[in-house]
Amino acid sequence: MRSIRAATVFAATVIVAAQVSAQEPAASESADRAGVAPGRLEEMGPADEGIIFTRDHGGKLDLFVGRIADGRVERLFAASDIERRGAAWSPAANRLLYVESTPEGSKLILFDPETGERTLIHQVLDPDHNFWSVWAPDGKHLAFTRPTNLPDRHRAVREYDLATGTHHRFGSATYTMEFLRPSYAPDSRTAVAQRRGELFAQQIWRLERGKMAQQITRPTERYDHSAVFTRDGEWIVFSSRIGDAPNRLNRIRPDGSDRRPLHYHRGGDARSPAASPTRDEFAFVSERSGRPDIYIASLEGEAIRNLTRSIHRNEKNPIWSSDGNRLTFVLNAARRVGGAQSRVVVSSRSGVILFETRGRNPSFMSVRP
Repeated sequence: MRSIRAATVFAATVIVAAQVSAQEPAASESADRAGVAPGRLEEMGPADEGIIFTRDHGGKLDLFVGRIADGRVERLFAASDIERRGAAWSPAANRLLYVESTPEGSKLILFDPETGERTLIHQVLDPDHNFWSVWAPDGKHLAFTRPTNLPDRHRAVREYDLATGTHHRFGSATYTMEFLRPSYAPDSRTAVAQRRGELFAQQIWRLERGKMAQQITRPTERYDHSAVFTRDGEWIVFSSRIGDAPNRLNRIRPDGSDRRPLHYHRGGDARSPAASPTRDEFAFVSERSGRPDIYIASLEGEAIRNLTRSIHRNEKNPIWSSDGNRLTFVLNAARRVGGAQSRVVVSSRSGVILFETRGRNPSFMSVRP
């Protein structure tokens, strides 16, 4: 995997660590760095592995990169009036996808760290639009959504082809369908997304290039959401609830058959499943202990374990590293202890905290060693 040479690749657009230190004391970052237990350094991962995340800096959102190996944090681009957020890195494409926001609207940007080239993928007039952008595993395509206030004919998931520089409607059945949260299958040809239905109902649909969208989950009065494929593409895991009942985890075949509840979450709300890319297991958020913690379980619902066991902090949105040995997630203080700012955490699969700093919306990313 090629690394990002921050000082030379980004040229004038990147601020190196010394400049960051001048704006924000280095002690604040070194205090974020958690110690690693003796004998666990192998869980740190490769030297060029890091995370990219969003942080409020000087009253504006911007992108920062953190190196797991030494805890160093750098601002990615030079300061400007543009807000940047929602970054996603593709190791296969060696590209970064992120959102630029101004009062005039939002832009979805593709960034090449080797050349510094920025490509506009799409822009909308809504300055707060969440494109729900996601990479295909092969790095050749990416998918995103358009605002709900557009005319019906402009809705649905769009897919961008890096080879041709064009985008097209991705598996839409009609002009009136509104999809959220697309997620690709391992084969990079199909995806799942949740379709907004009537009132608070949502269902999971399968999208395939050049074909009609297929509804996967029923009945329609459920709120089915946050669907992901397992590493072999044989199952889709998702959260589901009826009315105000707690979320429950389920799995279903990609053709909509053989829906099965996952019974190990009966003690509380369970949501945000993230399938491991290398093992038949997944991480998810559960409140079975009384507050949101990150858990890991097998696909059969066995060998469940609490990864975080936080007492005064709440976790959300787990994301796996490409080798399945580390997770990054967002941590918030519990409301009763003051509700501190969101923090980004990287943990080994065994629960050792490897990195922690102020921020949100993390994504694993290769960085300069």
